[in-house]
Amino acid sequence: MPQNDQLHFGEDANLVALRMAWERTLNALSSRASKPVFDKGLKTVVPISFEDSAVVLGVQTSFAKFWIEQKFLPLITELLSDHLGTPVRVTVRLLEEDLELAPDIAAAGLGAANAQEEPRRQPADFVLNENYTFDTFVVGQSNRMAHAASCAVAESPGASYNPLFIYGDSGLGKTHLLHAIGNFIRRYHPHTGLIYTTAETFTSEYVAAVSERRTAQFRRRYRSVDVWLVDDIQFLAGKERTKEEFFHTFNALQEVGRQIVLTSDRPPKDLELDVRLSSRFEAGLVVDIAPPELETRMAIIKAKAQKQDLQIPPDVVLYIARLIRSNIRAIEGALLKLHAYATVMQQPVSSAMASDILSRYFEHPQENLITPDAVLRAVAERYGVDVDNLKSLSRQARVVLARQVAMYLIRHLTDTSLPAIGKAFGGKDHSTVLHAIKKIGKLVLEDAQLADDIAALMRELKKTD
Repeated sequence: MPQNDQLHFGEDANLVALRMAWERTLNALSSRASKPVFDKGLKTVVPISFEDSAVVLGVQTSFAKFWIEQKFLPLITELLSDHLGTPVRVTVRLLEEDLELAPDIAAAGLGAANAQEEPRRQPADFVLNENYTFDTFVVGQSNRMAHAASCAVAESPGASYNPLFIYGDSGLGKTHLLHAIGNFIRRYHPHTGLIYTTAETFTSEYVAAVSERRTAQFRRRYRSVDVWLVDDIQFLAGKERTKEEFFHTFNALQEVGRQIVLTSDRPPKDLELDVRLSSRFEAGLVVDIAPPELETRMAIIKAKAQKQDLQIPPDVVLYIARLIRSNIRAIEGALLKLHAYATVMQQPVSSAMASDILSRYFEHPQENLITPDAVLRAVAERYGVDVDNLKSLSRQARVVLARQVAMYLIRHLTDTSLPAIGKAFGGKDHSTVLHAIKKIGKLVLEDAQLADDIAALMRELKKTD
């Protein structure tokens, strides 16, 4: 960060932002680490500094430093980058190296006795994030089907949509929905056996079970549940023995009607997994979460600002929604920065403040927008029709389908209003456009080829925008 920016934003504001981001990171880590590890290790970490994209965290023992660096540093780096809204480098330091900070450090921590203990490699008891519920999930066109399917699964586990496979880019709400399903079941079906895990954790637990000859115990744990929630399934790629174990666990649960929900950053057919696995995923309901459209982003910003007790005027809401288009975590990072600056400077959030602070971290997307014309060209090429045909009154089945797909994509990938979309297609009214969008939204759940076409078009447009 340039020196004048540093002086303007202030070191105190940076530290406030880091502390806020660390609280959120801890909240996320609480569902990914066992309670002893979380309480005795992660909760004792102290945020020390955040300057020039470098974050320093402090710990009180060499054992805690080693454990965090070996087991959690990549995840901590990813989460802090998300919550701060900018890529960061994280360093873990012993607090004894920073004795001048000692008066400001909480007394809790890993004691000497703990430092002598070897970590126990038992299966982690994951805790669901209580903040991730259906009530706190903002629903829009981009995630409506994923939300509806998740609600149906939570209300009647195993009755329909089994397995449920949710995919989409990072930071769009897949993990939120997975935890929301778990929290709903815990509340309304308290006697239902449930496990939430990540693919990485499943792998590490299986490796530990094999090395310690506990595979029978491992299998009993996973194959006796009523609901199995698996996050980031793409991380099974390249782990042959784990994939084999996962396959048999999946089959064992599905054969007796147990509910399985999986998330990934890509559709089943694009996973680097065996066909026998991806085909089983595709046999259930596959739904995607797309980047939120403008209205949904604005609703998300308002909801998250309210949760932070952060007062932001409507013009700032609109500014952030237009600035950050694809990642909800980046939106959280932007709000955190504004909150920290407003707190330190004791000023209300204004459009000038938002522009000044956020422009340093986020590139304005105006020059990189996906345009309706770009969508029209991509769809026309994929379906082998002319762009002029898409704008015409032609009722040929191929043209009609391509036209409706183009309308659907323009609505989901741009901020173009319904009337403006209609105008781009030769003056069609907004009700015609809305009908097309809803029709394609329904068809993608029934037609695997159409879903593949749309996913491919989205990837193509995002790469070339």
